[in-house]
This record gives sequence, structure tokens and C-alpha cells, in this order.
Amino acid sequence: MSEHQHDWLRQARERGRRARERSEQARERLHAALDQTEAALRRLHELEVETKRPGGMREAEAGLPAG
Repeated sequence: MSEHQHDWLRQARERGRRARERSEQARERLHAALDQTEAALRRLHELEVETKRPGGMREAEAGLPAG
């Protein structure tokens, strides 16, 4: 294998490694965002249940928009 081919292969491996690292970081950010979304949806559901319960929290107290 020539020196040029060896350099090209080394650079290609490095690009692949960096791409895998970026992909893993993006996956971690996505999972964190999904966790936050699930928690927000659970909280929203809890607030909706509370506002509909007799004697429960009013919408204004829950911080929900009117309407």
C-alpha cells in the first residue's frame, strides 16, 4: 500500500470515528429530550386531572392558558 493510500485510509477511519461520536452524542441528546417531554406530558396530564376534579385546582391556579 502506498503512503498516499495509507494516509487516505487513516483519515477515513478518523472521519468515521468522529461521525460515530457525533451520532452517539446526538442520540444522548435525543433521549434526554424525550425524557423531558415525557415528564412534561405526565405533569400536564396531572394538571388536567386536577382541574377537572370537583373542588380541584382551577385552571388559572394551575397556570394553564384560558380556553
